[in-house]
Amino acid sequence: MQQIFGVIKAIYNFFVGDMVILIGALVVFILAAALLKIDPNSTVSGFIGAFVAVGMAAALGFSLYREIQPHK
Repeated sequence: MQQIFGVIKAIYNFFVGDMVILIGALVVFILAAALLKIDPNSTVSGFIGAFVAVGMAAALGFSLYREIQPHK
């Protein structure tokens, strides 16, 4: 029975990790779109690609951090 619960917990942790990445990507793209909507010709628009890359790396890093934490 303990093995079954271990498998269920592993599946749950997998889907929660994916949800963290999905929500992180959604937030990053919404913020990038909002920055471009404010003034698309400003100097900020040149840094949107870097902003998206850093934001996605942060989301992936947070998901990885959750994964390597010891589970209770």
